[in-house]
Amino acid sequence: MEVNESRIRYLEAIQRVIDRLSNTSFILKGWAVSLVAGLMALAASGTNQGYVLIAYIPIAVFWFLDAYFLMMERQYRNLFKENTDLSQELEFFSIKRQKGSIDLCARAFFSITMLLTYIPLIAATIIFMFL
Repeated sequence: MEVNESRIRYLEAIQRVIDRLSNTSFILKGWAVSLVAGLMALAASGTNQGYVLIAYIPIAVFWFLDAYFLMMERQYRNLFKENTDLSQELEFFSIKRQKGSIDLCARAFFSITMLLTYIPLIAATIIFMFL
């Protein structure tokens, strides 16, 4: 197998990991919205108003998980970028990502995609709580 063909296969493997992480993030967002909507529907039915308060738990859990997957996705994107340089020689085909840090996690947690997903969920829950 030619060197460039090996690199292409290696980059395809990394891209598959990135695709899976991105898909998982999308599914987490869907679950978060569904669970919060379900809890609000239960609270609106009059059975127990405490369901609105419980809605904050899945918001926090899914926000954290989603940020974690986004952080990993960014790390794999960096690994992909590092290995697209054809002038560098590949010594071994590793798909290990760089070690995570508080800074990487915080940037993922407060990224625009996270804020545009979870802040409206929190706002909707607060509004629903007072109506």
